[in-house]
Amino acid sequence: FLNDIPLTNNKKDELTKIFENAPVNNNELRYYRNGEVYKTIIAKVPLSSFEFSCLSTNCNNGMCEMESVLGYTIKGNCTDGFINGDASIYVNGQLQYKGAVVKNKKDGFGIEYYDNNARYEGNYKNGIRDGNGKLFFKDDSYLIAQWKNGKIEGKAQLFDATNTLTSTRIY
Repeated sequence: FLNDIPLTNNKKDELTKIFENAPVNNNELRYYRNGEVYKTIIAKVPLSSFEFSCLSTNCNNGMCEMESVLGYTIKGNCTDGFINGDASIYVNGQLQYKGAVVKNKKDGFGIEYYDNNARYEGNYKNGIRDGNGKLFFKDDSYLIAQWKNGKIEGKAQLFDATNTLTSTRIY
């Protein structure tokens, strides 16, 4: 039960409504285990508060490593439970990003690495490409562009591996 509302035998959308309509604080959760009734008081918190878990001994201040529920780890300098400053992000043990991070998100200049030696070197804001950047392809050709909210905006120039401009497009 949540605040005396039964939770058993409800469909997912019904449960969602029950939890959405519950107050932020002082929710009584009542459950049964081995014939005993247990009660606890719970509060609602944003799902994002569960996104990262600390893998180091101290994620409040100093060098640390954190793991995301999204399947990557991030290493850098922790302050108050967040990584800020220069950091490295790894996916399955492979370096995926190296650069500026603010509150565990890519923010500022960084390099993102892809398969076959492809990479993006440029600016990020709140975890996505935003600002000037270069996208390098596996054959060493590259695209220079301005990104806005993760998409190319305005003029983009494509160069071959010898730094010769091969085309210009407007997005």
